[in-house]
Amino acid sequence: MKRIVGLLILFVAAQLLGGLLMFLVTLAEPSAEGLGTSGTAFSLLVSQVALMVFLWFSRWVAPADVVGRRVAPAMYAAVLLLMIPALFLANWLTEMLQLEDVNGELLRQLMHTPCGVLTVALCAPLAEELLFRAGIQGHLQRCVPRTWQAVFLSSALFAVVHANPAQLPAAFLLGMVFGAVYRLTGSLWPSVLAHVFNNSLGVALELCGFGQLSFSALLDGFWAKVFAAGTAGVWMFLAGHYVWLHRQR
Repeated sequence: MKRIVGLLILFVAAQLLGGLLMFLVTLAEPSAEGLGTSGTAFSLLVSQVALMVFLWFSRWVAPADVVGRRVAPAMYAAVLLLMIPALFLANWLTEMLQLEDVNGELLRQLMHTPCGVLTVALCAPLAEELLFRAGIQGHLQRCVPRTWQAVFLSSALFAVVHANPAQLPAAFLLGMVFGAVYRLTGSLWPSVLAHVFNNSLGVALELCGFGQLSFSALLDGFWAKVFAAGTAGVWMFLAGHYVWLHRQR
């Protein structure tokens, strides 16, 4: 339990580091309000990189939980195929619940800066998978009676730290997918790929002008929604079944 609390404290400390960096820049240059979104993106980038470096070199994350076993290319392809229906269902659920989005606008603004794109699409997935999957879930898999409890607990923590009601359902469900992939493959890299795919797709849609895309509006009518949900469910089952059949023994 101490290790889990310590890892969460490190995550919060990394966010505070980014905030401190912005404060120091503003203190040194009062007109630094001009940094705006670019400065925020840079501070987040620094905090994510600092978190990854500290986790790795301090050995708070066991190297074996990161490297794991060699994964076949077909497994990576299956993970990407699994992510497509998972993203559809998670985002559709978010739309239907209509929860308050406290930082959605800031996130969209960050995606229009180079540092923001790098942070959201690559550094954040790497840092979060290193901490929540290799760090927290990897540790829990050795401590709790059933390893799938570790997947659930790490996913719940992953959702909570986003501190945004609108992101909670999708973060939890996708966290379960990332955690299941990590558990079944025995390697961190497939879950990193899944997380990078998720975030990069969001960035691409935003930059292409589809950031506010509504699945509910696209699926007009009850039977259209039933067909879409059924297709996504079957697709997700088939991709997940492949991952399960070729899981780490």
